[in-house]
Amino acid sequence: MEGRGATPRTFMSFLNVFKTIFTSKVQQAQNELGSLKGGLAKLVEASETVDSLSRDAAVNRDQLQKAKARANEMMKQIEEKMQDAATKREEMKQLSDQLQGEKQKTQNQKEVIEEKLSKIQPILDQARLAVEGIQKRNIDDIRILQKPSQTIGDIMEGVVRLLGHTEVSWNSIRNFLAKPGVVSDIVHYDPSSVSPEVRAAVEAHLKDKKASFEHEKAMFASQAAGPLAQWVKAVVSYAQVKHSIAPLEGKLAKANKKLLIAEKKITTLQINLEELNGEIEKMRQQYQEITEEAMKHKIALDDTERVLNQAQMLMGKLGGEHARWEARAKEIEEQLRDLPAGSVLAAAFITYMGGASEDERQGTVEKWKEISNLKGWCFTRFMSTETEIVTMRKDKLPTDDLSTENALIIKWTPGVPFIIDPSSTSIEWLKAYIGEQTNRFEVMTQEDPKFVNKLELAIRFGKTLLIQEVDKIHPILFPVLRQDFIKQGPQLSVQIGDKAITFSEDFHLYLSTRDPQPDLSPDSRALICEVNFTVTRSGLEGQLLGITLQNEKPKLEQEKMASLLQEEKNKQEMVNLEAQLLEQLGQAKGNVLQNQQLLDSLNETKRKSAEIEKSLAASQQMQEELDRQRNVYRRIAKYGSALFFVLTDLGKINHMYHFSLNSFLPLFHKALKSVGPTTAADSVTAERADVTVKRIDAITDTLKRYLFDYVTRSLFKADRLMFAMHLVHSIETHLFQPKEWELFTGLLAGAAYPKSDRFPTWAPKDRAAQFAELDANLPKVIVSMSLTDSEWTGWSIHSECETAFPQKIKGKCTPFQRLLLLKALRPDRLESAMSIFCGEALHLPGLAPPALSLHRLYNDGDTSAGVPTLLITTPGADPSQELEELAERVVASGNCTAIAMGQGQQDAALAAVRHARRDGTWVVLKNLHLAVSWLPALEMELNAPELPHDSFRLWLTTEPHPKFSTILLQNSTKITYEAPPGLKKNLERTYESWGADFIAKGGVLRAQTLFVLAWFHAVVQERRKFIPQGWTKFYEFNEGDLRAAAEMIDKLVQQPSIDWTTVHGLLENAVYGGRVDNIFDSQVLQHYLRTYFSGDLLSHQGPRRPLAPKVELPRSVDYRDYSSLITRLPTTDAPSLFGLPPNIDRSLQRTNGVRVVAQLKSLACATAGEGTRSLERAQLEPLVTAWRALVQDRRALAQPLADSDTDIDTGATGPVDSFVTMEACAGRALVAQVDATLAAVADFAAGRAPLPSDAAAAAVALVAGAVPAAWDARWEGPEGARQWMAGLVKKTVALDSWLKRAKEKTLLGTPLNLGDLFRPATFIDALRQHSARAAGLPLDALRLDTAWSSSPKVAASTKGPCAVIEGLLLQGCAFDGNRVAEAQPSAPELIQAPYCVLQWVSSEDTSSGDASSAVSVPLYENLQREKLVTVLAMPCAAGSRERWSLAGVALFLGEE
Repeated sequence: MEGRGATPRTFMSFLNVFKTIFTSKVQQAQNELGSLKGGLAKLVEASETVDSLSRDAAVNRDQLQKAKARANEMMKQIEEKMQDAATKREEMKQLSDQLQGEKQKTQNQKEVIEEKLSKIQPILDQARLAVEGIQKRNIDDIRILQKPSQTIGDIMEGVVRLLGHTEVSWNSIRNFLAKPGVVSDIVHYDPSSVSPEVRAAVEAHLKDKKASFEHEKAMFASQAAGPLAQWVKAVVSYAQVKHSIAPLEGKLAKANKKLLIAEKKITTLQINLEELNGEIEKMRQQYQEITEEAMKHKIALDDTERVLNQAQMLMGKLGGEHARWEARAKEIEEQLRDLPAGSVLAAAFITYMGGASEDERQGTVEKWKEISNLKGWCFTRFMSTETEIVTMRKDKLPTDDLSTENALIIKWTPGVPFIIDPSSTSIEWLKAYIGEQTNRFEVMTQEDPKFVNKLELAIRFGKTLLIQEVDKIHPILFPVLRQDFIKQGPQLSVQIGDKAITFSEDFHLYLSTRDPQPDLSPDSRALICEVNFTVTRSGLEGQLLGITLQNEKPKLEQEKMASLLQEEKNKQEMVNLEAQLLEQLGQAKGNVLQNQQLLDSLNETKRKSAEIEKSLAASQQMQEELDRQRNVYRRIAKYGSALFFVLTDLGKINHMYHFSLNSFLPLFHKALKSVGPTTAADSVTAERADVTVKRIDAITDTLKRYLFDYVTRSLFKADRLMFAMHLVHSIETHLFQPKEWELFTGLLAGAAYPKSDRFPTWAPKDRAAQFAELDANLPKVIVSMSLTDSEWTGWSIHSECETAFPQKIKGKCTPFQRLLLLKALRPDRLESAMSIFCGEALHLPGLAPPALSLHRLYNDGDTSAGVPTLLITTPGADPSQELEELAERVVASGNCTAIAMGQGQQDAALAAVRHARRDGTWVVLKNLHLAVSWLPALEMELNAPELPHDSFRLWLTTEPHPKFSTILLQNSTKITYEAPPGLKKNLERTYESWGADFIAKGGVLRAQTLFVLAWFHAVVQERRKFIPQGWTKFYEFNEGDLRAAAEMIDKLVQQPSIDWTTVHGLLENAVYGGRVDNIFDSQVLQHYLRTYFSGDLLSHQGPRRPLAPKVELPRSVDYRDYSSLITRLPTTDAPSLFGLPPNIDRSLQRTNGVRVVAQLKSLACATAGEGTRSLERAQLEPLVTAWRALVQDRRALAQPLADSDTDIDTGATGPVDSFVTMEACAGRALVAQVDATLAAVADFAAGRAPLPSDAAAAAVALVAGAVPAAWDARWEGPEGARQWMAGLVKKTVALDSWLKRAKEKTLLGTPLNLGDLFRPATFIDALRQHSARAAGLPLDALRLDTAWSSSPKVAASTKGPCAVIEGLLLQGCAFDGNRVAEAQPSAPELIQAPYCVLQWVSSEDTSSGDASSAVSVPLYENLQREKLVTVLAMPCAAGSRERWSLAGVALFLGEE
């Protein structure tokens, strides 16, 4: 437990916690096991009773079956008779139903006939009545007619035809009429007897003689003719009807016949059925007698079966419980066996893991589980129940596992919890938890004026204290934390200050802080239990999901919580019911099967259990559905969580870039609110969830934009590109293939790569190694690019190659792969390429935040009373004027108090803040970097319990400071306030600070000299933009330098003449030059001083030359003239203004690009190793793999050199050979050291051996991606561990070659690469010693002479010892081997220098030419210009040496 407070005190605490947990768990397990075993015993007893009853029931059942057999036989006979009777009864019923149907049908037919006849019968009756009224004389009148009228003849013909006479002559008719009773015959004639033929003939007659049968006409013809005509028509009509119903009448007759037959059959069946019923009744009486006999047997069986059924019911219902209880009992017995080990793990977790991060906890617990063989052990499941967890979350505990673990640690730790919670998310839960324990609860801070008094009262009266904002533990608390109790009789007391306070056992203390890294001494940590609530990804995701659902689906989250609570309530009720069930069984006396009250109670319990199980199943389904709906919005939460942790990473780059969750959440809320709800027009797509997806996309895009703008305004410009790249890599992971990011940042493990066969001929030779690394790791990508095509030649020299990739490759490789290629071959455009890549990936127009003013910041609501606004400034940037203008506009100057922090201002500042919070005014506190130790007091004032006035605003300004309060940084709205770049802006700031009165004080010479001073000040400051070519490092040229120089000039110009040499000396040695520690930077400064402060520019007679191209000094003291000149200056500075080469932009881009990559690498290393105090296998194995890959074919490198290898005749070239031998031996020794360390690390990572103490520090550094200090002390190579190891092997291999050539006496005759050496400067000294011996001269009588040639054979023509150096890189100019020349704007920033011949010659030797025609060029180990190897002379035009010094011309052994 190294680094986790493993002290004797904590170990004793661990033992106490173990005892408490183990005792509690054992008691709990034994109680449960006892209940289970008691219940199981009763179930076994009941099972045995069931077996006995089953045997008795079987005997009784056999006797009953025999009695039933006889009854069944009789019943069978009865059933047969009854079946026969039922058959007859059914048949009779069917006949009756059929008869009834036929009767109804017959009746219907009869009614139809009667209906039809009823319509014609009145007509016929009326006609008969009319005929009866005919008098005899009326008949005679007709009969006597010899020739009747047509009407009479037609009527009488119809009459006789109807009466059946076929002869219808008038004589025949007369004879018919002569018969006696003719009228009676007609009246009583049966119309139904009319035959169809007669009816048809008469119908035809009526139709033909229609007019004769008209009533008026017939009556007119004769008194008898009218009625007879009426009768004829009536009879014919009746006959017609009769004819139409003739079929119906036939059917009616047949139906009546069938009815008679059916009635007879029914009568017969009725008689048979009565006889059969009589037989059945007799058989029933016999069956009754048999049944009564069987019933006697059944009654005896029922008593036995009743008890048996109750037993079987009980056993059936408790069958599931029986199996579960047995399994649970077995599980508890197993848990009891594992309980000691589990309790040890839980106690260790509570004692040692509270302050660990989530990753460290997981790694440590996995190791513990492996050691203890408890594979499935889980701290939260071991120490709590689901109900407890849900209750804690209901009380506002965050839902992540880390918070749950921390809550359990707080509950169980015997020590004082020290809660580290930067976002204060746990405090609400803590207050609720403490409130459940006691109502004597108080919250305060250590800065409370009554702190000591409240502490004494709490200790005396047993109150609970929560002390917040504890960045450092107050000394007065130590006796309480150490439990330094004094026993006074039965009571305990503790010393608080100078008082002995009676100690109450009910006193409890909790400490909390928002500082993620509180200042706790080791002895303080041993007295507390750290509990780290730092937000985790999973925890934040859950929190953001809740916020999202509250905005998008507010009812959903309420339903989720209500469902969880109900589910836990049901589960608890199930547990209670089961406990009740076990208790009832365990307490039952005698035979449980005879205890009806117990059985009823068990049945009720089982009924409730079934209902609860059903409710739980429904709840589970509801939970799944709610989770499905919630997960729709999880992408927003996961995206927001990823963005927040991108923010937190920034603090590892710059201390001022600390952000808190409280600053992120408003952005999250704002993004949710800014995206409007789904419109009605989208309802169709909303049904397919397309609108939801689009809304989620819109929210994530909006959140990304808000966060990017918020963060970039808090970052310095130089860090914005780094943030953008880190953001892209973190949230747009689909843009990166495996290994690509590691390759880009230099984290990829691998051997020293051989030169690639695919290295394009158009590429600079110095990029071969970088291309080889790219080709070795992404060969398919390189092949797909077809780099040999002619299109690439133009790309290689294009001034903006990042936008000029050949069109044909755009579909063959990803944007990031193109960026990798550009980094390898065109690093001079890397910065621009990264900017374009980030803009496209993030869908942003640019990486700069929107233009921001303090007035806009205030109007947009980005300031509030509860959050101070922190303006992080750089030298030359002062927001005071803008703040004053804003205050004047908003609150008037009288309501804004500005205080410049310094000695003695702290109390005034606190008082001003206190009054402003109360009154709603503004406070501006400037230069907080001068009072960082006072900032905790300011934090406490801002966290006072009284809410500030809504109009209160606190504005803070500071320069970056490594010890600035982290809490204040996290809880402020940060704005970086940088001075605008460029000479023009610099001059404007200077003249704005000087003012018109200051310029007009003296004469013209003074005003001009002050302008030149301002120009010089701007030049030396703005040249810093081009570090390391402009200056080799950052020099703090500030306003103090300008002020001191201005005061000095103010005095000098009052003299009759100015001694410019004195001015140069004062400015160089006393003011500006006092900070410059590089000789070549000093030369640049001296040149500027000689150029600007000279008599040919400044004199009483006026300037003789311009200050710069198109910059003529005004000949006045008018401030406006100088302001006008500044206004006319271009906004963009040409490199020539600084004396830098035209292609300096390429160097600047490379430098900036390298810086960004280095930052990303540092960020990746810090992120991978953060919080991991235990070394993880996954982090160490890649490093071991990288080393093995480097030395797999070179194992001899780890062995000392053989004597034969070091046995060199050093007589001729002793110093050089000795140096090479020592260098080779040192390389081998360092390889052996690295190999041994990594072997120990590999054994540790594989679990084969513990980590030795000497390798522990190295392992910690390696996990962080850094070079172990023990290695770096022997060779200060690249900063990254992987690059350092590769460089070590490369140099050691090369030194073997050097040693071989030294032994063969060919070392100084062949080209040498000084980059192969660990100490190249020492080689130059060794060569000097060798040359001094050869020439017989002292060392100080020699000077280093250089010659340049395109051929390595130049050494053969050189007299005396010399070394031919190859592989040098040149920056800042062009060089063809004859003389240096100005580089073209399109020229590469680095070129390969020709072979350089180094020779130490006599100082008096002038054969090398005029010294004025050569410039001294520094040779550095790498592009960072940190380690100077030597100074080489390069030929140049006469008198141009200073020009090349200004251009920053330098040589390098390599890029890294």
